[in-house]
Amino acid sequence: MSDFSKIRRLFTEIVGALESQKLLNHLGLKQIHNIQSRTRKGIDLFGNPFQQYSDEYAEWKEKRGLPANVINLTLHDIDGMMHQIDHVLSPDLKSVEIQILDPGKRKLASYHDQTGAGKSRVIRRFWGVSEEDQKGLGEIVTHDLELLLQRLSD
Repeated sequence: MSDFSKIRRLFTEIVGALESQKLLNHLGLKQIHNIQSRTRKGIDLFGNPFQQYSDEYAEWKEKRGLPANVINLTLHDIDGMMHQIDHVLSPDLKSVEIQILDPGKRKLASYHDQTGAGKSRVIRRFWGVSEEDQKGLGEIVTHDLELLLQRLSD
């Protein structure tokens, strides 16, 4: 096999690995974990604590036996918007999209993340890929490529 053929084969394998359903699923699931974990800790996309709930909303939560001092955008942990997040692969396996599947939960998330929630329109940015997330996702891709290169060199 010529050097050119070896390089072409290597390049084809690398592109194929990057367009892998397994890799995209791994990246999608990892980013869902990142969003849920960060939000449950009350940390926004930029690493800052979420703004406190209004006194009125905190009182409303306390009356229902829910913690008002934990700002984690979770009202009903079982069926809340954090449990409606999933990932969808593009048909060509070139990308993965993180979505909130339920339209009502998606609308609620947009209030918190973009337009503002409550009477005071408080924005608590939780949706997206943080710099820390980018590093972790990059490590996944790097690891998969290293495994591929190791396999190809054997």
